[in-house]
Amino acid sequence: MVESGLLISQTQAEVLHGISNYLSISDIAKHRKKSRQAVYKTLRKLLKEGLVDKTKAIKGYVYGLTNKGKKGLHSFMGLTTKLRQHNLGIKVEVLESYKNWDKKRNIIMTMPYFNKRIQLNNTSYDLLQFGKVKLKITSKSIIFQLPTIFSKNVDNAILQAMDILFDTIIKVENRFNIKLIKNNKINMTIISQEYARLDDALARIYKKENNKLYITGEDGKVWLIADYSLSTSELETIHPNKAGDDMNIVHPFLNDLRNNPMKLSDLKNMIQEITQNQLIFDKNMTSHLKILGELGQAVRELTKKVKELK
Repeated sequence: MVESGLLISQTQAEVLHGISNYLSISDIAKHRKKSRQAVYKTLRKLLKEGLVDKTKAIKGYVYGLTNKGKKGLHSFMGLTTKLRQHNLGIKVEVLESYKNWDKKRNIIMTMPYFNKRIQLNNTSYDLLQFGKVKLKITSKSIIFQLPTIFSKNVDNAILQAMDILFDTIIKVENRFNIKLIKNNKINMTIISQEYARLDDALARIYKKENNKLYITGEDGKVWLIADYSLSTSELETIHPNKAGDDMNIVHPFLNDLRNNPMKLSDLKNMIQEITQNQLIFDKNMTSHLKILGELGQAVRELTKKVKELK
């Protein structure tokens, strides 16, 4: 069962997906193997229906998804894929001296990619939009915020993300004249990641009850959520270091539980019965060992008497 949501066509979904990934009209047309005119025709319809908006830029307009557009795309993708990877942030150390990097950061501020600088107490960071990847530049690193990826499973989503990441890293090195990879090595750390199962049955139950599920691990961090996001019930793993592994564990576990249903009370009773049987076995074994010991003593005494008779 798939929840009802905003109804959009395959063509509209492809254009919305391209816009959500900050692709240009030309890139969307190339990806869809259609003309720019065809993309603009779809855009006009999306604008009329309130699924996208546009903002005046230095050259032409910049298109973006409205909340209605995000819900429409999300609902459509829930029909065709099962997994959404989002909020994947990867920090890459800059292989430049502090002085050189500070100078290059000032140059980057003059480029069209630059958005704004956030000033904190003792430091600052810059926000940029580089194609479909958002960049956060700090005094020592660049954080790559990758676009949302819809996929059939975690492994496939990771492969797509890594293709986007390394393609972007090479372009960033060349465009900004900086070093991120040296001798085929890179200092890279995942700082955030989330995986969501779309149109999830467990999440639908919580939605029906107007409730949400939050599970916290031993480290005090929430790692599993069941909620209703953008017109779709989702079961999400959100631990910054283990989200992918968690999803690969949770999904097959719940499917196995579905195919082999057992209530926790039944499992508890089964364990208690096994424990009770083990206690009885231990008691009988103790009794048997005592009898064997007494029998052994009797045999030794009998052997002694036989020797005395000889």
